[in-house]
Amino acid sequence: MAHRCIRKISQSRRIVPPHSQRLPQRCTFATTSTLTPHPSDFDHHHTRIARLNHGSFGACPKPVLDVQAEYRNLWLEQPDALYFNGKLHQLQRDAAKAAGTTLVPATAATPLQDDHLCLTENATVAACAVAKKWGDDLQPGDVIVLFDVAYKAMVNVLEEYCVKRGAVLHVLKIPFLAPTKAEILDSVRAQMQEMTVAPKYAFLDHVSSQPAVCLPITELIDIVREHGQDNMEVAVDGAHSVGSVPDLDVLGMNCDYFFSNLHKWAFAPPTSTVLWSPKLPETRHPVVSWAWGEGMSEESLFPGTRDFSSFLAVPAAIEYLNAWENDGMNSQEFCHARVVEAADKLRFEWDSEYPSCGPSGAMEDCLIATQAMVRLPEALVVNDVPGQVGKGVRDVLREEYNIEAAIGNFGPERGSFVRLSWGVYNHSKDIRRLSNAVLDIVEDQ
Repeated sequence: MAHRCIRKISQSRRIVPPHSQRLPQRCTFATTSTLTPHPSDFDHHHTRIARLNHGSFGACPKPVLDVQAEYRNLWLEQPDALYFNGKLHQLQRDAAKAAGTTLVPATAATPLQDDHLCLTENATVAACAVAKKWGDDLQPGDVIVLFDVAYKAMVNVLEEYCVKRGAVLHVLKIPFLAPTKAEILDSVRAQMQEMTVAPKYAFLDHVSSQPAVCLPITELIDIVREHGQDNMEVAVDGAHSVGSVPDLDVLGMNCDYFFSNLHKWAFAPPTSTVLWSPKLPETRHPVVSWAWGEGMSEESLFPGTRDFSSFLAVPAAIEYLNAWENDGMNSQEFCHARVVEAADKLRFEWDSEYPSCGPSGAMEDCLIATQAMVRLPEALVVNDVPGQVGKGVRDVLREEYNIEAAIGNFGPERGSFVRLSWGVYNHSKDIRRLSNAVLDIVEDQ
């Protein structure tokens, strides 16, 4: 399948001498190029590897990497000129503002406030900032609700900053790969009704990692708030959201904090994460540095010396995200359509059933973003722990078949699955390779 991407490619230029530095122009997208199964913008990928685990680390196209390289070179040439004239700080403010445009509809009447936005290194840093504030404010016995599909790193953050201060974590179970949104909402509602202590905080997933499910977050927040304290604060872990979920609107979610990685599905270089909150002025960066006490938006601009080029390239990444198009679909729509199609193909070839049996045998479309859960053949022996380092089928696929795929055993009652990701650079031949390799391993076992 030919992939068509409309993009503007930044002009290469020489870095000018000190005292007359010019800043790189952001990527613009004007020329049209025809993308092959390995599009030129992703030629830096290993050509022999079928990358079907985009959801873990994402991928950055060359035009955006070029912009990042220019900023990095500018810093390496003379960091003082960027720092002491304030350009580094202002460029990051501009980048956070650009990232903020992805969190509300394009038709939004007003943009998000600048002091409600910042960029952090990754979702873990953003979560630490939120949990630190909660830990400073909470009283012993305060309850924090979270889902059983919460990312383990996020649970650890809450344990460190909040449980050590006396908070109690209350876990809400999400029905495993439920086929309908209604089943998820009914289950969470019933569990909230059974709580004897009204929670003060909620830390909720938007798109869970393992298993990958796009949760009906707005409705879930409404349910949790209905049974929470009047001053309840809600944080949403949207690590996979930007570029993967359609029609994001953090204002419509009725949450207090929302953060999303930009290096997963929004084409940004590794790593950068946007954090939004109306409470950001009173939130502190977990790393104490020069701007301490001035609010997260300012404190995040320089938490010590580091490579800021991934942040500075965010506006170029957002332009690329907004401009990518294939047959009238944006990147989110395209990857969603392709991963659903690929998942069905694998189920057919592996003779495996859907994760759950809904009215049509499949999960509702709204529960699938740009990753899909596919049950592996029953005869395949899988010892892989979802999302964890270890030796197993995942390792065999990588080392013997040049395939990267997220394999996991969810227990005897649930079975083993591949979390299938589709990036804009993927091709149907990647799916054929995965299908054949799994059947080959089954035969060898």
